Amino acid sequence: MEIMEFMAAEHLKGAYPEPVAAHLSLPQWLKDDPNREKGIHPYGPGGTEGATYKRCVPFMDIMRTGYIIPLWADLAFSEQPCAEECQEDDGCPGSSIKVDWKGSDRGAQVEKRGWSSWGNIPELKTGVSHSSMTFLNPWIIKTPPGYSTLITAPFNDDSRPHPAIKTLTGLVNTDTYHNQITFFFYMNYYITETLKKGTPLVQVIPIKREEWGSKITYITPGDENDMKHQQETSYLDSVFENGYRDKHGCPVRFK
Repeated sequence: MEIMEFMAAEHLKGAYPEPVAAHLSLPQWLKDDPNREKGIHPYGPGGTEGATYKRCVPFMDIMRTGYIIPLWADLAFSEQPCAEECQEDDGCPGSSIKVDWKGSDRGAQVEKRGWSSWGNIPELKTGVSHSSMTFLNPWIIKTPPGYSTLITAPFNDDSRPHPAIKTLTGLVNTDTYHNQITFFFYMNYYITETLKKGTPLVQVIPIKREEWGSKITYITPGDENDMKHQQETSYLDSVFENGYRDKHGCPVRFK
């Protein structure tokens, strides 16, 4: 079994919530939703009739893959007028995002990034101007040799950490980079509320680095690929329930 290690300063033990396997941090709305629409017998004729998204194994597997790093401190977001020197500039947005936290004298939790460096990303132009920031993550992520870490907002859930917060995706060679990784984000709109400590912040997934090529193949009737396709289709047509899950469901488990 491979190990993804999360390291932090000793004095943070018990003070900050620790990263957990993603399957232990699923959102409440997902837990509350049924596998099937009401009134449909769970094993009745038709198999997939009335099935909800929760019976889509790929949708569920990605949400259970990797680990969740939770927010380590309460963060209060608010809107404030820009400084006078900014308001004299034609490019000033008029207002800016303010982020406050307790114990600010002991170090930052969020840091602003230069808009001139990041603002030309088309996605950022749809959000609040000059809202490019990073979460100053306290954890060093260590992976085995040859493994990198995919860092992204929790999959299939725009509510985490908050609908207004848009986290960009990155890939870091965490087998050689022995340092904290900051999580870049921008604001989709202004909010005046506190993001609570423990809120699922990012999902991290180990990725093995390998050399890859690509190949285009056209299937002809009766060849090996066609036979495999026909066998798969015949198998799926022969069972009411769990045809994909039983044969192809994600075999990787994260602890």
